[in-house]
Amino acid sequence: MRGVSRAFLVAIIAAVGLNAQAATISLTTNNGAGASWETAGAAPNFTWSDGLAAHPGANYEVGANLLLRTPTSGSPTFPGDSLMVQGQFNLNAGSNSTTMIANLALEAGGVIVNAVSGSTQTLAGSLAVDAGTGFIKGTGSSGGGDNRNIVITALVSGDSEIHFLRRGTFTLSNPNNSFSGTWRVGGTGVLISGASSAPTMVSNQSGEPTALKASAGSPGGTTGCLGLNASVVMDADSIFEPEYNWATTGSLTLNANSQMILNRTIRVEALTVGGVSFADGSYSHAYLAANHGAYFPAGGSGTIIVGEGFVEP
Repeated sequence: MRGVSRAFLVAIIAAVGLNAQAATISLTTNNGAGASWETAGAAPNFTWSDGLAAHPGANYEVGANLLLRTPTSGSPTFPGDSLMVQGQFNLNAGSNSTTMIANLALEAGGVIVNAVSGSTQTLAGSLAVDAGTGFIKGTGSSGGGDNRNIVITALVSGDSEIHFLRRGTFTLSNPNNSFSGTWRVGGTGVLISGASSAPTMVSNQSGEPTALKASAGSPGGTTGCLGLNASVVMDADSIFEPEYNWATTGSLTLNANSQMILNRTIRVEALTVGGVSFADGSYSHAYLAANHGAYFPAGGSGTIIVGEGFVEP
């Protein structure tokens, strides 16, 4: 297994202290149906490399092409000191559940999945993404209202990329997030390995968008769940809805077949819509809807300020 990222090392230090000697335990086999981090397994097919169910005092790793599941009931708390995911981590507890992980690191290629049909699940604790692109997705089938939503109350940090995919709404709600990388949403032809040794091509279905909501931040934009230095990229079949006045040193990009629900004052260093780069200025919803209506649905009331702001065109 390759070396762990800086984010995972920071998580370990935060969890167990500089002088502790916590063991590092690896997942050795995929969790099948009904199995979870609570499953010890039996020789020679132990779930974890120490032959025990997950327990306090250890740091856990889910390597590439391996699958870990949460328990299927209640609101489970991961008992280990930290959890690093390079493979796939399924949220299996169902609607209205909260999965708590004190120190979760999502590595390059790792994927977190809402694996319960029609559910809204919450991920709490902390989440670091600091090594390549990590994925968070629903697995809902087309039609039938099978949205699979995730509310992320976890404190999100790191400077890499988090890519949200497939049908469902993903809501960021921790106003103290320090994430400074890129939030990417939607798209087609995205290759993900997860628990499979062969990458699978994942695409959003037309008319079944991935939605990113950002629900918490200070009125003046000095704190917020999108972070103060992050960028947002919206790809095909996606919707972006910031619900507070987001201000960032990063950029906002709306690519083809994406939309933004604009009802707040948004400040970014750079704005690109449908391949068109905007000059510094203040752009009202009325202007954006009139000139880029495919990206800004009617009924909005906000403003996007680019760079120094200057004058609305």
